[in-house]
Order: sequence, then structure tokens, then C-alpha cells
Amino acid sequence: FLRGIKDEAPIEETVSPNPEDPSLLIYTSGSTGKPKGVLHSHASITDSVNRYNDYMQTPKGARAAMGAPFTFVASVQGIFAPLCAAITSYLMPYEAMRDPVLLADFVADNQINRTFISPKMLKVFKQKGNSLQTVVTGSERVSNTYSDEFDLYVFYGQTESASAALAFKIDKPYDNTPIGKPIGDIRTHILDENGKEADEGELCLAGVFADGYLGLPEQTAKTFVDNPFAAEDGYPKLLKTGDIVKKAPDGNIIYLNRKDWMVKINGQRVEPGEIEAIIKQTDGVHDAALKDFKNQYGQVYLVAYYVEDKPVEPEDIKEAIAQKLPPYMIPAFFVKLDKLPVNANGKLDRAALLAPEAGSFKSEYIAPETDMQKTLCAAFEAVLGVENVGVEDDFFALGGDSIKCAMVSEKCGVYKISTADIFAGKTPRMIERLLIQKASKKERVKKDKKVRVYPLTPSERGMYLEQKLSISPPSSRAPISKPSKNLLMQFSGRTRRSPPTMEKKTACRCASSPISCPRSPKKQPQRAKRSSPSSTATPSRSTSTRRSLSVRPSMRSRTAA
Repeated sequence: FLRGIKDEAPIEETVSPNPEDPSLLIYTSGSTGKPKGVLHSHASITDSVNRYNDYMQTPKGARAAMGAPFTFVASVQGIFAPLCAAITSYLMPYEAMRDPVLLADFVADNQINRTFISPKMLKVFKQKGNSLQTVVTGSERVSNTYSDEFDLYVFYGQTESASAALAFKIDKPYDNTPIGKPIGDIRTHILDENGKEADEGELCLAGVFADGYLGLPEQTAKTFVDNPFAAEDGYPKLLKTGDIVKKAPDGNIIYLNRKDWMVKINGQRVEPGEIEAIIKQTDGVHDAALKDFKNQYGQVYLVAYYVEDKPVEPEDIKEAIAQKLPPYMIPAFFVKLDKLPVNANGKLDRAALLAPEAGSFKSEYIAPETDMQKTLCAAFEAVLGVENVGVEDDFFALGGDSIKCAMVSEKCGVYKISTADIFAGKTPRMIERLLIQKASKKERVKKDKKVRVYPLTPSERGMYLEQKLSISPPSSRAPISKPSKNLLMQFSGRTRRSPPTMEKKTACRCASSPISCPRSPKKQPQRAKRSSPSSTATPSRSTSTRRSLSVRPSMRSRTAA
């Protein structure tokens, strides 16, 4: 870049530019697949450098290194901020920006005090010596990153803002580190889908920013809109960042995801960044990324790409996600990579993440044998778009979900397979086995439903007879129908002994069966004479008692006969 600079003579006649004159044209990283040229004025670059220096307060004599490539907007601060602060600026080799060992050597050899290091590089960076005092990071989500060897700052910005719009000093590891609060004269607004201020929504910035996109007036009008808060902000335009954020109770802003990365699965809104954060926290996972695709039915499914730092099974990652998120947020596929693809600026290149072939997740082929297995395998093939599905192939490993379960259930209607059966069995062989077990269980239940007669226990038998032999008035006990002779014979037991003798006004109140009670009178009771049907006299208590017992003597006489 500066090769041969010593041979060049400085321009003697300089022209002072106006603040609104074009100063810098820099292209976006192309994360959307269509890079756009962003045109900055002198006022925009000057304001960016000044607010950066005002926030950092770099001491005189410090040494800074430009840790970002020229194609990355962070290089604006890497080049101009040190010069405006009257400190030395070192141009770091591109190889050192991408290699943690070379980076550590460069910092130690040149006694660098401040530099930019990307979040991915920070996770593996080991400082040599102690010259490094301040590190700036950003450009993507920062998670579980902290060091007590140097001050660590997160800077949030975009190509349109010439970087350096919000800042946060990291004081501890965060699952999702805040991007902080606005610096300088920048104003922030979080707007919902209706354009109203909210605690969660799209982040919009007001300040001295780029003039727009080169040769793209329609895109410029969509991104740089009229500021409805111009009266209080003092800026006529509002920059719509396209980033979804939320405001923490302490006023710091937390980045959630890109607005154009928000996807809906089964009608539910999914934030891929939330899933990525959980995968990265899983033991054994070094880095991870998520991407959504559409199948032949137009349904959206997620694919997780991960890099190991030690062996980890996809089932372990899936379980970690299931503990914190609902089932529809679990990716359909898990793809292990040696490293995640990045673009020229060191950012994740999502466009290079390709949809996996479902066939690559198949087990060793075992042909179906039974009619049910053949039907299930055919349904799997039709719904998942996979050929030669065997009886050991996992429905969900091949990309199945709850919606596809319902489709398989419909295709196998003759067997009445429910979605719960598919979730439980997963493979054709296991689903068939579950259905056979369920059918066998139903048959056993039908047999158990036959009516059975159970004999009374001795306690129940005694309670019944005690109530029947009681002399208490009918109103003081629950009515019981007159027992049949066969039932009384069952109560009498094997001995077929005579019923207990009772006097006119006394009866045994023993809790046990009165048949064997030692206190029962020995004298046999006299048969009660039948009252005349025409009699209108009210029977006495003793007569009523004898009448209630008149059944048993007759039963005894028949037995004796």
C-alpha cells in the first residue's frame, strides 16, 4: 500500500475541502450477497474519529496498531484516530490479523499498547509480555470473552456510520455482551414494527453519517429515512441499521440479531443468534453458526454448523438446546466443519454455508421386511425427499420435524400411526415395535375389563351383619335392602352355625362377626307372630327387632332339614 512512498514528493498546493465534500467510498462486506458502495463526507469521517478519541482517551506516547484490513470500516479509526491523537500507528501485516501466534509476536516485538482484535481471534489470542493495555473488538456478537491482562472494549458501528457509534467496556464474561451506549453526539432509538419506540426492536441512529449508497437512490431512501425525532435529536435523517436489539435495565443496548436473519418456523419467530449462543456454550464446541433453508414444500428448517475443540456428538448439542429452547428451535441438521468460512474482512461468510444433503445423515441401509416397515420407509422417502430409507434411519436425523411427522402419519393412515409414535420411535423398526406393544397392551386391557365378583373381607362381612342386627331406629342408619337367603348363607361361613340368640332389648355391638361373638346370648329367639294385615296398631320396638331377625331362623330350619 505504501510501497515507494519515500520517492514521492508532497503536494505543495493543498486545497481545504468543505465538510460536505466526499471523503471516502467504502463497500459493505456483502453479507447480503450484494455489496454496496457507501459514500462518506469529510464531516462524517471527522466526527467518527473525534468521538472515538474522546471516548478512548489514549495517553501521549502510546503505540497503536491497525488490526483491521483496509476494506473494513474499522480501519478508519485504525489509521486516522492515532494520527489525530498524536500517537504512533503501526500497520499490522494481514497475516498477523488472521494468525494468533503471529499477532502475539507482532504485538510483543513492536510493544503495541492498543489494537483491534476480532472476537474469534480473541478467544485464542495469548499475549507475550505485558505491553498490550487496550484491545478494541466488535463487528459481530461477542460472547464469553474477557481478559484481566488488558482493558477490553466492544465498539458497535456500521459501514454507514463509519464505525464507532456505541461502546461498552467489558467487565466480565457475558453470554451476549452488550454493545453499550451511544458515544459522542449520537442519538439512538429502538423502534418496533409500527415505528414506535420500544424496549426491543430495530436500532436506529441519528448523527453525522454517510450520505448514502453510490448509484442506489432507492436503497438510500430505505436506509436513511426522515427522522421523526429531528426536533430533539438535531439531525434530519435517521439511519436504520437493520439490527434487532433490546435495552437492558441499566440502559445498555444488547444486540440480538439481524432483521433480515429473522425466520419463522411453523409460524413461530426464531432468532438464529440465540441458538448460536447456546451451541457455542456447549462443551466441546469451539465455534458455531446457524443458517436457514427451505425444503421442497417451502418449509423453513435450520442447519447448525459447528467446529470442535474436542469430540462432541450432535445429540449432546441438541440436548443442550432442548434444555433452554422449545423444540421448533432445534436445528434439523448438525454439520461438523474444520473451520467456518469467512470473507475478506474476517467476518462469517454465511453465503458459503451450503445446505447439507439429507442422504449423508443416513445409517447403513437395512431393507424393510414387513408391510408396515415398507410403508413407513416409503413415507419417509416421500416426505423427506431421501432415497433408499432403511429401517434403522432416524426420521429426525434426516431432517424431520413435527410438520413432517403429520405428513408421514397421513401417508400411513391404514396403520393409525400418530405423530407421538414417530417422535418416540424415530426409526421405522422402532415405530413398528411401539405399535405392536400398544396393540398388545390394549388386548390385555380388554380382558381386564371383564366383570368379576369379589368376596367380602371378614371386616366388611362383620360390619354388614352388625348393621342388620342392630336395634337402633331405622332413621339412625343408612337403609339396607333385605338380604337374600343365599347371601346370608355366604356370610354364615363354612360352619353353618345357628345365628346368635338375642334378648328382646339387647344386642351385641362387637365389631367382629356376631356369629362367633362370646357375649351373644345362647337362648334361641322365638319366631315372631305375623301381624294381622288389618291391624292398625304400631308395633313395639322389640317386635320390630324380632321381625327384622325372622329370616335367619327360617333359613336355619331349612339348613337343618
